[in-house]
Amino acid sequence: MPESPLTSISRLRQVLRIVTAAPRAGLVGGVLLICCALMLLLQSLGLNLGLGTATSSSVADSSESDTLPESSPASPRSLDTTSGTDISSLPPQPVLTILIDERTYKIRMSADSEPIYRECSLPEVLSLAEKTTGDVNGYRIKIVLRETARQSTETALLESLAANGIDRKLILIQEETVP
Repeated sequence: MPESPLTSISRLRQVLRIVTAAPRAGLVGGVLLICCALMLLLQSLGLNLGLGTATSSSVADSSESDTLPESSPASPRSLDTTSGTDISSLPPQPVLTILIDERTYKIRMSADSEPIYRECSLPEVLSLAEKTTGDVNGYRIKIVLRETARQSTETALLESLAANGIDRKLILIQEETVP
């Protein structure tokens, strides 16, 4: 029995909807695939878009950041004072880096990208400061302040350095504080 023209047209419309819907679904799927690929590429380049949740290892890594790289203000690591490293035996450095943490002074022991600090007294800081030669800009002392550094401790250091003949122009105080 032949179909009426209206049912043929309605079936044709249904077939056209299916045919036209398939490329749209493919297009949407392709766009999603490209977006995922771009996100993975950006993440591999170090650009995190903040999507997703943190893994337990990344949470542990962020809580254990205890180094002070040259380019970013992170928390410096301190050597144990019982390590046996004698400050007076350190070779002369061009620039002496001093970390002020609350009311204590800590000297940078290594020139590597991962600095190690050791707590020392003000007289030890002054004896090391006298041995510095200065960098290409003339700076002999670099002072790094923790967020907890006391102003009185910084002032005492600056006054003691001036009394030992190290001019204020030879001292670089880092602008940003470290946690």
